Amino acid sequence: MLFSISFVSSAKHSIFISCFVLRYVLNRIGNSRDMEFVMRYDLEKMIFEDLRQRLQPKRFNHVCGVVETSEYLCKLHGGEIKKARLAAVLHDYAKGFSKEEQVAFLKERGIVPDWIEENTSELLHGKVAAVIAQEKYGIDDTDILNAIFYHTTGRADMSKIEVIVALADYIEPSRNYPGVEALRKYAAEDLYYALYKALGHTIEYLLKDEKLIHPLTLEARNDLLFRYDLWKRGKRI
Repeated sequence: MLFSISFVSSAKHSIFISCFVLRYVLNRIGNSRDMEFVMRYDLEKMIFEDLRQRLQPKRFNHVCGVVETSEYLCKLHGGEIKKARLAAVLHDYAKGFSKEEQVAFLKERGIVPDWIEENTSELLHGKVAAVIAQEKYGIDDTDILNAIFYHTTGRADMSKIEVIVALADYIEPSRNYPGVEALRKYAAEDLYYALYKALGHTIEYLLKDEKLIHPLTLEARNDLLFRYDLWKRGKRI
């Protein structure tokens, strides 16, 4: 199922975006009459400024790395850079929330975490961040929201942007763990195989530590292997 929550009507939605950007920019540059400049104000830069205040330096540097790696993968394999960068800059927005805060935040909006999510500490921040992207920043692009929402678990039938952001999270420059250099090499060759291998690392780690594995991760792993096998036969889907 695609991530989609309708908080406001489309008409109100566009007003929300315009008013939010207008308030944000005018608070910083004064009462400018240059509305064209206001409407062109870069949303990504706005979010970066917010993140700089919210996140610890190490986490902020990680986010910067994911953004730049997402752009690199888009250029290498074809992908919408603007979408990938927006999803990447927002993917860890909720990392500072406690698990209890994340669960409460989602339940208030009718999103009920499953029992695995409620019993792990790393799976909910993507869902929270996707809601914040929609509520606070007026982002309604389904591809961007799904890339944020599913970046921790993956899922079957991920879009290219979803694969790019999830993979960038694994291989951005500050990542340093056994096997990451091999993943970077795979990423230069094939996105789907690289993420398949990355999820394999995660599954192996979780099995070794006797931790819960979300079924979406297993579905994503199997689907990516299937798609890679089709690609080898010249039938990429």
